[in-house]
Amino acid sequence: MQIAINQFQHQCLQIFSTLQTSSEEIVITDNGKPIAKIVPFAAQKSPLFGRMSGTATILSDIEQPLAETWNVEQ
Repeated sequence: MQIAINQFQHQCLQIFSTLQTSSEEIVITDNGKPIAKIVPFAAQKSPLFGRMSGTATILSDIEQPLAETWNVEQ
């Protein structure tokens, strides 16, 4: 849907109320040239894998064996 900027100024609240129920984008034009696009807000779902990416810190080399010796009795 395209709407001129002066019509948008007069119908702003009405346009926003229709955006709540519609998924249609609105392009605001000035003298026939597009200047802005209004799209309905859609909450993004967090992905299942990788959601904790970047939250852990590796403090040492995790591939080398530990310097500790363990005494394990069997």
